Amino acid sequence: MNSGFDCASRNEMELVMSQGVAPERIIFANPCKKISDLEYAQQSGVRKMTFDNEAELQKIRQRFPDAQLILRCLASDPSATYSLGSKFGASSATSVKLLQCAKSWGLSVVGVSFHIGSNAKDPTAFDKAIQNSREVFDAGLRTGHDMHLLDIGGGFSAHNFDAMASSIRQCIGKYFCGIDVEIVAEPGRYFAAGALTLACGIIGRRDAAANDEDKENRHMLYLNDGVYGTFICNIFEPGPQPKVLRASGDFYPLDSEDEYERYTIWGPTCDGTDCVAESVALPKSLAIDDWLYFPEMGGESFFPL
Repeated sequence: MNSGFDCASRNEMELVMSQGVAPERIIFANPCKKISDLEYAQQSGVRKMTFDNEAELQKIRQRFPDAQLILRCLASDPSATYSLGSKFGASSATSVKLLQCAKSWGLSVVGVSFHIGSNAKDPTAFDKAIQNSREVFDAGLRTGHDMHLLDIGGGFSAHNFDAMASSIRQCIGKYFCGIDVEIVAEPGRYFAAGALTLACGIIGRRDAAANDEDKENRHMLYLNDGVYGTFICNIFEPGPQPKVLRASGDFYPLDSEDEYERYTIWGPTCDGTDCVAESVALPKSLAIDDWLYFPEMGGESFFPL
């Protein structure tokens, strides 16, 4: 559909280009690149790439001086599920110094990027980031760079996409009015969140003892997948609640009036942290070889996006 692609490694660039995507449609958007991956980008013609520090600039200067550089600026939504500002992004003062450094080394900076955090929740977080981007843009133009690209990153999710889009439109209209700029975004989680439904088989069941004081929450189900597999993001955030696919050997009827109990759901490993969900209400009749399913698992199992 003529979209672009944000790639973070050689493997991702190879995968995208194997589908017939031209290297001009790829941004190597990892501010800390392995030298071997940088050399691959140079050989493959993937020229657009991000940076946020002088050491990375030096690396690019030595291996790919003709690259089209995008300065990753600091931005953050404190309410985001996964904050990225502690790892990547240059402050405003550092950004100006990096623009000057790149110019003195004969490197070409063509734009600015930021990422407010994965699964962001505050639409207004884009306001400050876009305003700051315009300031860095102007600093780049004053330094002599051909600034024409703004990458507003990701952070979008289905429940707040409209609010995010409205805020972004207003901010771009306010801060980038009258300037010729290409706007790109990285809505990875937004696209992938509903990409798949996961079905898991029940491989074991353990019932709480009759005299167990915590009986309500101590019934246990063991699945054939866990946090060391598809549920890895359950370590950091609550995952989708399970639903019954098959109970007592039959596909679960929608009008069933089965009695419910509370379960702790575990993965298949011997590790005590391999917990998929706690205190989940499910039918009392569930048994070994029955099946549960988890909707909208894409954004969880495919992170980071």
